[in-house]
Amino acid sequence: MPGYIDDILRMEHHIRLTGWAICADGAPVSTLSVQADGRDISGIECQRFPRPDVRQVFPHASQPCGFSILIPLTPLVATCGQLCVRGWDEAEGRAFFLQTEAAPAQVSRERHHISRIQVRRRLRRRGYYGFSTLKEDRAHLCRQARRPGKRYTIKPDYNGDLPATYRRLHETYLGHPDIHGTLYLPGFRERRHGLNILEYVEGEILPWSEDPASPAYGGRLIPPDTCETVIHLSEALNLLEVHTDFYWKNFVFRPDGSVAIIDWEAMEPCTDSNERLAYLYCLMFNHPEWQNTLLGMARSRGIIQEENFRIQLRQKSQRFLDQWADHPTLAETQAGIHRQASDHREFQRLWKKGC
Repeated sequence: MPGYIDDILRMEHHIRLTGWAICADGAPVSTLSVQADGRDISGIECQRFPRPDVRQVFPHASQPCGFSILIPLTPLVATCGQLCVRGWDEAEGRAFFLQTEAAPAQVSRERHHISRIQVRRRLRRRGYYGFSTLKEDRAHLCRQARRPGKRYTIKPDYNGDLPATYRRLHETYLGHPDIHGTLYLPGFRERRHGLNILEYVEGEILPWSEDPASPAYGGRLIPPDTCETVIHLSEALNLLEVHTDFYWKNFVFRPDGSVAIIDWEAMEPCTDSNERLAYLYCLMFNHPEWQNTLLGMARSRGIIQEENFRIQLRQKSQRFLDQWADHPTLAETQAGIHRQASDHREFQRLWKKGC
């Protein structure tokens, strides 16, 4: 059942959810309700309206398929962790759920979301074509009519700070032997939404998965000789003291042997390699040989310190414990790391494995 929540807007006494939904046979959804952490919310106001942009992508969609729902900002809504729109698909005889990307407490009055359909509609007007989706709906790959030989990544910019971020990265890394930051190309802003056009980085992303059924679960397929590259990247990032999402899906191994780090817009302050390597160590929970190789090389280079690394390992494993609380198998992998980092004797055994 296709559908999407385009906008979540927090007002003084209400929250407004705007989006679209169609049933499997293209008919409009008969009933819509809203749940906060699985509990039904009363007193909502729902309006329906046509969405010609949706019909361009789904020609079988009946009108009206757009909706705007006004929710009273009660204490339950304000403190809940997840809002979702619940509807009923008459064709399939089952309920469907559209979840918001953020909890109400995390949404400011200025924050808006932009859907895949909105992105593509606006870019087509500027000569972009050949769209495909990267990272679900958070990035889009396309070409430009004036430069058909190049590909670009289009990313929504909700805060308006991506241009300055990418310029700073390009200036810092210009000519650096170990790392190539993604280049910023001038984007554009339209109405409430900003769309930034970035260089698409050609190359290979090594397999990593959090799915226990995948061969790449916990980094099992990543060879230990990549530790050298990871350490180079972390040392280079010390120049900026940023980027905490330091893991395989953000490393692109280019054909010329260089490595590009992508996904900078979510970066946070990160002072040294203790934090970055502890983060990656936790994510490589299914590859002890790789973990020990990384620890040994980082120790020999002197870029991590025993006590600082232990503190970071405890903090990062706790972060993943919280993140994977609903996935017992994943959570248990981090519980073991957390126990080792919390007990000095256990940590000494871990630390010595890297010798």
